[in-house]
Amino acid sequence: MDGVEKILSFIENNRFNSDLLHLLASSVLSHDNHQPIRGYVHISHQSEELDVHCDLANPDIEPLFFLIEDIVSSPVQISADLLELESFTAALVACGASLRLIEPGLDLAGVLERGECWEPYTREGMLVAAAVHICLLDCLEAAGVELEGVAGCGVSEVIAAYIDGCLSLDQCFQAINCIGR
Repeated sequence: MDGVEKILSFIENNRFNSDLLHLLASSVLSHDNHQPIRGYVHISHQSEELDVHCDLANPDIEPLFFLIEDIVSSPVQISADLLELESFTAALVACGASLRLIEPGLDLAGVLERGECWEPYTREGMLVAAAVHICLLDCLEAAGVELEGVAGCGVSEVIAAYIDGCLSLDQCFQAINCIGR
């Protein structure tokens, strides 16, 4: 029940941030093909109310896992509104410091503020996409959403290893930099 309340609180607090809601909706958090849907949240732009349905009849709710899509085949589209979230900008600063060790001229915050597009198949594009994913996942963590596990596909496996604590942030970006070469 506590995890459900945290997710509902996260949705309520970020109801107009389509990037974060898309990340949540496209993950295994929202639907597991092997389990029936446990609930849904409908957000109406014509009303301030959220339509929430939660099926908590089963106290043995499965743990929450997060699947990060491959950052190369399905890059995240973000808006500059994310820069208004304190947890996002804090993660952005940490990612920017690690990225400057690899690519000193890369201004991560500037790229996002200017809304620049990056080619996901390039080394720099992979680094920027990884940083964005890490920042978005840090927003979920800051909102109190506890994940039992994280899985990645393709380059996103490196991000999952970082989130799981197997790699440091510097090691994560170094590995993605090598893949991008």
